[in-house]
Amino acid sequence: MMSPEYAAGFFDADGSVSIDPRERVLRVDISNTHRGVLEMFHQQFGGRISTFKQREPHHKPVHHWRMKCGPAEEFLRLIAPHVVVKKERVELALRVREMGGRRTGPWPGGELPPDEAEFRAKQERLIDDLRRLNQRGLVVA
Repeated sequence: MMSPEYAAGFFDADGSVSIDPRERVLRVDISNTHRGVLEMFHQQFGGRISTFKQREPHHKPVHHWRMKCGPAEEFLRLIAPHVVVKKERVELALRVREMGGRRTGPWPGGELPPDEAEFRAKQERLIDDLRRLNQRGLVVA
């Protein structure tokens, strides 16, 4: 069985956390060229594994382990005390998840009630913060 510390270290090195832009749900991904270790994540935590062949013949295939929603939240809560590099990202993602889901479709009359508009604005700010942290090339202290 994989320890939370090992899972957190692996996540810090090769993982990401985001809010799926289409489905607006929490998503955790880990990518690596060693499928065996991702099989361990899959067996212990669930999710799914996909494999993508690289464009260049000298590159190894890359495997992706992904989980969403409640299982992703459970995984992040388990590793959160041990995450170092991506701690702020994990905390932001969990804050978005704690806010819960709200109505996503159109409202009768077209305008959002004030409390719903405020909720969505706050949630969007958190999601934007998470996106900013996930930008490639960004150095975060």
